[in-house]
Amino acid sequence: MSRQSDPYGYHAPTIAQKDAMEKWREHCRKGDQLIRDLAPVCRYQSLAVTTNEELCFWGNKAINQSED
Repeated sequence: MSRQSDPYGYHAPTIAQKDAMEKWREHCRKGDQLIRDLAPVCRYQSLAVTTNEELCFWGNKAINQSED
């Protein structure tokens, strides 16, 4: 079964995928900080931070799902 046909299974990342995922997380951290720096504390800032967290999660999932 390929990785993409088993989205609920554990897929150990390769070294290259780990490196890519860390690069992606750093990009997301910068986005998080930018949101917090530019937007006042409010519901919309909270939603933006949460959406950024989801973006980071799905980006990592996409990186890890690529075929070996």
